[in-house]
Amino acid sequence: MSRSPSIILVLVVLVAAGTSHACTCITPTIYEAIDRADSIFLGTVVSVATLDGYKLVSLDVERSWMGSHWNEARIVTELEGGMCGVDFRVGESWVVFASDTDWPSAEWSYTHLCTLNAPENTPYGQEIIWSLDAIPVEGTAWGTLKARFR
Repeated sequence: MSRSPSIILVLVVLVAAGTSHACTCITPTIYEAIDRADSIFLGTVVSVATLDGYKLVSLDVERSWMGSHWNEARIVTELEGGMCGVDFRVGESWVVFASDTDWPSAEWSYTHLCTLNAPENTPYGQEIIWSLDAIPVEGTAWGTLKARFR
């Protein structure tokens, strides 16, 4: 009979915990990630702000494989990793796969955890850079590469 209070306590804790949401995705191949992206670049995070449950991230672009971000990229992602948001931090360099969006305005792009985004200074980030560099490109336009895999 002494176990009844502990069972009740466990049930109360489980009910009080509520529903949790976690980001679940299948990691795309490099070719799938290229096909889904409108831009791919390496950039250093210079600012992170929040708006309506999203992170607004500005990056200084160091290198671009696809897209036209020129010197600066503005990225929107969910606020938390459980909602598939990328944990961008000021000062970090990231390889970013992004899609065009019109929120909060047309000059922003969108990304999430279910692409091949990675910090540059990790083995995974280095592998992605190596893979992007190893794919043969006709001329200098990555649009030709993207068109091959559609």
